[in-house]
Amino acid sequence: METNRHNVGVKQAMTVYAADALPDNGWAEYRKITTTRMVPAAGPCTVQTQEGSYDLPDGWEGFIAVDNQGYPYPISAATHAETYERVS
Repeated sequence: METNRHNVGVKQAMTVYAADALPDNGWAEYRKITTTRMVPAAGPCTVQTQEGSYDLPDGWEGFIAVDNQGYPYPISAATHAETYERVS
């Protein structure tokens, strides 16, 4: 392909991050500094997140949380149990 000033038609390499292909170095640890509101939820249901709709199947159990911009997002019961603690 021929390069032009707008890079039209030029394929550029893109970094892919996947669970089995993460870089070994450069990671720093962070802790969230805000709290979030959550409500227990069960499927079937649809959650309209900032990234799009998530259809949660019958039998799904977890929580619906609200991010710092006001968008809801689902958290599985297992992820909730290992990541969050109630503060109020």
